Amino acid sequence: MPTNTQYNNGVSFSGTTNANLSTIPLFISSTNYQLGAGSSCIGSAKAGYGYTDIGKFQSGTISNHPVANAGVNQAITLPMDSVTLSGSASDPGGTITNFFWTKISGPSSGNITNASSLVTLVKGLVQGIYQFQLKVTDNNGATGLDTVQVTVNPGANIPPVANAGANQTITLPVDSVSLSGSGSDSDGTVVSYLWTKISGPSSGNITNSSSASTTVNGLVQGVYQFQLQVTDNAGAIGSRIMQVIVNPAVISIPVVNAGGNQVIVLPLDSVLLSGNASDAGDTITNFLWTKISGPSSGTFTNDTLAATTFTGLVQGVYLFQLQVTDNNGAVGADVIQVTVNTAANIPPVATAGVNQSITLPVDSITLSGSGSDADGTVVSYLWTKISGPSSGSITNDTLAGTTVTGLAQGVYQFQLQVTDNAGAIGTSIIQVTVNSSTNISPVANAGSNQTITLPVDSVMLSGSGSDSDGTVVGYSWTKISGPSSGAITNPGSANTDVTGLVQGVYQFQLQVTDNNSAVGADVIQVTVN
Repeated sequence: MPTNTQYNNGVSFSGTTNANLSTIPLFISSTNYQLGAGSSCIGSAKAGYGYTDIGKFQSGTISNHPVANAGVNQAITLPMDSVTLSGSASDPGGTITNFFWTKISGPSSGNITNASSLVTLVKGLVQGIYQFQLKVTDNNGATGLDTVQVTVNPGANIPPVANAGANQTITLPVDSVSLSGSGSDSDGTVVSYLWTKISGPSSGNITNSSSASTTVNGLVQGVYQFQLQVTDNAGAIGSRIMQVIVNPAVISIPVVNAGGNQVIVLPLDSVLLSGNASDAGDTITNFLWTKISGPSSGTFTNDTLAATTFTGLVQGVYLFQLQVTDNNGAVGADVIQVTVNTAANIPPVATAGVNQSITLPVDSITLSGSGSDADGTVVSYLWTKISGPSSGSITNDTLAGTTVTGLAQGVYQFQLQVTDNAGAIGTSIIQVTVNSSTNISPVANAGSNQTITLPVDSVMLSGSGSDSDGTVVGYSWTKISGPSSGAITNPGSANTDVTGLVQGVYQFQLQVTDNNSAVGADVIQVTVN
């Protein structure tokens, strides 16, 4: 529309003015171009006004512009750096078809997440004033605009953080410490440091109080507190306190070593007590041994020497203390323990006698056993038949010497068990061969009983066999009693080794066979202490 004359409703057109045109609005408003009541544009063309009749636009045929609303102005404070833009729009004469947000002023930062959405998020804002414009477009292509203002205020200053370092402890004559401080500021920079002594003795000089790291010297015994104050570029202050403890000089005390704990076994009844001591900067002048607990028996050879003996010990646990004194009268002590155990009980030794051989019709024998005990007494005997035919009766099985009657042809083994006064047991086996009256069985000889002491763990079995009416054709060694360990190297040989023995009493049987298949056997006992 040509603009030449401005009317009170903001619409212009060309023509000759008169009084009515200046007072009667052509349109309803500057944004609503429907003809208002009394508009001179309604009806026929007005002569002399220089325009054509535009009455065809009356009755709502000219569309209303859409109305945009960008929402209320907002203000946030850092560190919050995002806002939500919530717009709205209306169009009485049409339909809103498009929304579009733009930043029209403000700092360069700030990102509109979705510019074509009526409600969107703006992120990454910094301090300043932003203006965001919402443009809406309707189905007739008409547009409406509105603007919202967002003010981003700076956040409150965060005070700096001071770190005065860890507490310290020193001991005189050391009289100085290093103060190692630091400071940090999350929203600025630290611009100055200040150390002050806030409590403690009057002595003590801070070398450089305005440095983060400095020294304090001339300290005396006591407890000091030093404060580090840091200031940031906004004038905010942070402070931290650290403590310094100054201990008095330590008097040197002798360090004593009474030696390692000891264990002995009776009949050994004496020990060597060998101690030593040291004293930094001083001299040891005196040693003294004392018995502080244990049985009443026993005597020191010389209780004022670093190394001495203690004799006359009995079973029990003793504690001996070595006390030393230096040239300043300082005393140190250490304790050693001596355990005196009783001697281990030695089992008794049983002797069942030599192997016997009889020929029927002789059917009885005499068993002549004995027992001995190196560290006690034998208190009981017990005979048992451990192998052989079912016949044969022991007359009195609790006597060292007894008889066996009613024997039949075969090989018998009788065991003598002896018990000492400590309950320990020893055993021995005798073999009785009963031959028939027609064939004489061979005689086996397993050798003499043996005794060894660990760590020796092997023995040599030296056997033999004889046959008065034939020849021996085979040998066989077997273990018939004792611990499970122990291996016979060559059981089919008259002479063989047994290895891997452990503590206990073993019985090994040698069986010999003659050319008539008659069998003789003998048993040897091996005691492993």
